[in-house]
Amino acid sequence: MTAANKHAVPTAAVLLVLASWPAAAHADEADLAERVDLSGDFRLRYESIDRAGLPEQSRSRYRVRLNAGVDLYDDVRFVVSLATAADNPVSRNVTFGGNALDDDFGVDLAYVQWRPRPDLDVFAGKMKNPMFAPGRDQLVYDNDLNPGGVAAAWAPGNWFVNAGAFAVEQRSLTADTLLYHVQAGGDWRFSGVTLKAGAGYLVYTNTVGNTPFVFDLPAGNTVDAMNRYVYEYANVEAFAEFGAALGGLPLSVFAHYTENVEVSREDAGLAVGLTLGEARDAGSWEAGWTWKQVEADAVVGSFTESDFGGGGTDVEGHVFGGSYLLRDRLTLEATLFLNEAITFRDDARDYRRVQLDLQFEFD
Repeated sequence: MTAANKHAVPTAAVLLVLASWPAAAHADEADLAERVDLSGDFRLRYESIDRAGLPEQSRSRYRVRLNAGVDLYDDVRFVVSLATAADNPVSRNVTFGGNALDDDFGVDLAYVQWRPRPDLDVFAGKMKNPMFAPGRDQLVYDNDLNPGGVAAAWAPGNWFVNAGAFAVEQRSLTADTLLYHVQAGGDWRFSGVTLKAGAGYLVYTNTVGNTPFVFDLPAGNTVDAMNRYVYEYANVEAFAEFGAALGGLPLSVFAHYTENVEVSREDAGLAVGLTLGEARDAGSWEAGWTWKQVEADAVVGSFTESDFGGGGTDVEGHVFGGSYLLRDRLTLEATLFLNEAITFRDDARDYRRVQLDLQFEFD
C-alpha cells in the first residue's frame, strides 16, 4: 500500500466523525442512530479473457465497498464510501495474488447532498456520477467513475435537468482540465409504459498537448509522438429509455448516441440494448443484451467502460448478461463480451471476456 493509501481509511474516518458531529449536537431532534445508515457489498469474480494473438488469461478478483450516510439536517446529507482499488478511477476490482500483500483501500465517495426543495438536489464533493445513462450503459463514463466537483439534478414535473462541473486533472505549470456536462429531457409515465429521453453536451477543457488522464495510456484516443492528446473532446449526446411489460415481465429498451464535434472522423459512439426481467426478490432474474460501437476519438478513452474490449475506444461488439437473485442480497451474475477492434488503427483483433460474479449486499 502506498503512503497515500495508508492515510485513505483514517481520512475517511475523520470525515465521517466530522459529519456526525453536527448530528450529535442536534441529538434532541433525533437520535443519532436514526440519522446514520450503513450499507455495502462484497463481490467475488472469476473472469477469463481471450485476446487474439495473446495467451488466454484467467484470474480471480474481488471488490469491497462500505458506505455510510449521515443526515446532518432535514435537507442536508453527507455520504462517504470506502472501496478497494483506490488507484483506479474506472475499476474497484482487486486481483488475488501479489504475494499476499495488503490491497489498496481508499475513499470512493465523499460528498454533501443538499435538497433545498423536493425537486432539486445539489451535490458537492466526490460523488456518484449524477448524469443519466440509459440502461446504465457505459458509453461515455464507466459506472465506477465517481467525479469530484459540484453538480445539480432538477426534476420539475415530467422534465429533468442534470448539470455538473468536475475537476479532471490539476496541473502546476499549465492550465487545469475540467469537465462540464449538462443534460435535459423528459420523463413520462402512462398506462404501464415509461419513456425517459433527452439530450446533452459535455466538454473537457485543455486536452490538446496534455498526456492521457489515467496511467498515461491513450486508451484508443489519438496521441502524438510525445504521447499527448491531439484533439479536444466536446460531445453532443442523445438518449432514450423505454419501459413496458412483456409476458408479465418488465422490459427496458435503450439507445444512446454521442459525437465529438471537435474531430471530423472516428468521432461517434452508439450503444443500444434491452433488458428483460428484474432481479429484485429471491428467485427473480433478469437478462440483457447490448451492442456498442465506440470510434477512436468519440469519447475520452480513459473514462469509458473498462471491461468492454479491454477498455478504451476503437472497439465494437456485443455484451450478453444475466443475473439471478439466489436469496435476498445475494446475486449470481454472468456476463459475456464478444468484441473486436475497429480497423481505424489497422490492428483489428477479436476480444472475448467471460465474467462470473457472486455478490453479497448488506444494509
